[in-house]
Amino acid sequence: MTSDRLRDSLASIGQFSEMHELRRGAIRVQFSPEGPAEARTEAGGPLAIRAVTDDGLYVVQFRKDGFTFSRLPPYTNWNDFVGYARTCAATYLDLVRPTLSRTPGPSLHRALPTAVSV
Repeated sequence: MTSDRLRDSLASIGQFSEMHELRRGAIRVQFSPEGPAEARTEAGGPLAIRAVTDDGLYVVQFRKDGFTFSRLPPYTNWNDFVGYARTCAATYLDLVRPTLSRTPGPSLHRALPTAVSV
């Protein structure tokens, strides 16, 4: 999945003009009685692509291991939420194309790329 393909797919279902990549990272702090604390940061790989609608009411995250859909206040009704969530979930499934494994739960064999330019 490329960010261009995701952008095109999201454009077809709503106004998701704000998109950016979420990346993993870590901060390690070591404390010592002999001296000052030492901090070290570590950059990680891509975690997700996050998109927000133009009105700021809907937020979606596409990850290699899942999908998150959020509606922010003011809330309308459950049918509106579920309808839009299903549309976004269908886009996620089309892009990631998960396959079912023989063990319980889905197994995602296709994933977000290791390098995404958003």
